[in-house]
Amino acid sequence: DIVTAITFVALGTSMPDLFASITAAKEEPTADASIVNVTGSNSVNVFLGLGVPWTIASFYWKLNGSTADWKNRYFDLKDKIDPENEGLAAFIVRSENLGFSVLTFSVVCCVTLCIFHFRRTWLGGELGGPRAAKYSTFIVLVGYWVGWVAIVSWRVMIWTEQTSGAMTMGIMGLAGMGTLCAWGALMLQMKMIHRWQAAADTEVAKSLAKTPLEQERHHDISLTSSSGIVCPDKVMMETVV
Repeated sequence: DIVTAITFVALGTSMPDLFASITAAKEEPTADASIVNVTGSNSVNVFLGLGVPWTIASFYWKLNGSTADWKNRYFDLKDKIDPENEGLAAFIVRSENLGFSVLTFSVVCCVTLCIFHFRRTWLGGELGGPRAAKYSTFIVLVGYWVGWVAIVSWRVMIWTEQTSGAMTMGIMGLAGMGTLCAWGALMLQMKMIHRWQAAADTEVAKSLAKTPLEQERHHDISLTSSSGIVCPDKVMMETVV
């Protein structure tokens, strides 16, 4: 259920946000609207999508008390909730892999925010830019999502308390190295593009700075031609009157 939730369900519910962000990115001069749309949608999903049903469920079980359905669902916890067998009940959410999922998701989000920061610093914007940087950023971000889904799926489906620490550390180490290598390669590419653009801008600035001097020099030559001095433009001598 968890793997289905973070893949198919997440993709299905995020498609409207995706198209809304694409439209905002095309029509707005900055990427603020696109990013705020994503963060705002996630906030609604977390605070309302989880908060409202959990609150309703808490009131439901508090008012109805311990039922046969509740005892069958939480048979291993009913003695802790209702030790005196007084008919007490509570809404319970098992957080077996929730902490791991949120932790790894937060790490990937922080790395992504760093990418956006350096894109704005070096390329002038979070989205778009040169074709190479644009495609590389797309590949890295999609890779982060696929990697996050893979490592959470491993945690949910394969990992157990009996799993060796060496295997866990190895998988986490590979995931961390892959994240850092992709981040480093993208940073290097963006820095090189930034240097190339700076060098090109410098050459353009130099060429523009030379233009007034050349115009002034041409103007001086034109003035001296009327005084009997050789004018390279006309290649002739005029007699001073």
